[in-house]
Amino acid sequence: MSIEQQSYLNEILVRFRRDGSLAGSHQIFVDTLVDTASGAVLSERSRPATVLDPNRVSAVLGEAFTTSAIQIARLEEEVAVLKANPVVASTSSQVVSDRQFFQGLALRGFCTPDEALDAVRTGVLPKGLRVFVDAIHDAQHRWAAEMLLSGAKEFRRDHPIVAQVGAWVQLDATALDVFWSQCSSL
Repeated sequence: MSIEQQSYLNEILVRFRRDGSLAGSHQIFVDTLVDTASGAVLSERSRPATVLDPNRVSAVLGEAFTTSAIQIARLEEEVAVLKANPVVASTSSQVVSDRQFFQGLALRGFCTPDEALDAVRTGVLPKGLRVFVDAIHDAQHRWAAEMLLSGAKEFRRDHPIVAQVGAWVQLDATALDVFWSQCSSL
């Protein structure tokens, strides 16, 4: 068995100023003991972070730094374009059909395809929505929720029951907007 100590650069953290110039950086190396006969790593230990002169970052990283800098510049351009042309979400008043809604639930795994078909054909709620409705304590609200979920031919994103069902399946408002957009494309 031949054991060799090896080191490799594991991490470089670069901090930028508001104007995009480099503000500081540090690097972390990892020391390993390797059995050169088998290639097995016998031990691995990170060194404490050490300061890296920001002017040397590109020399240490080589081409990887240039590639990363280009990717960052592209992302900054995309962010600038999005800020200049904000997309106003129209999902708050968007309407989807019962077929789109239940098909979307099935595609997301919130109900089975057969349950989605039953909901559209006969208004029988999928098991997950049945549990949701049954968990409503107030009889009047429970009845209203069941009437809506089993009888509506279309669902509005801004209806309060949508947010309640979303919370039930652990979707926040953003995730619900994405779900609603997906349903509307079906």
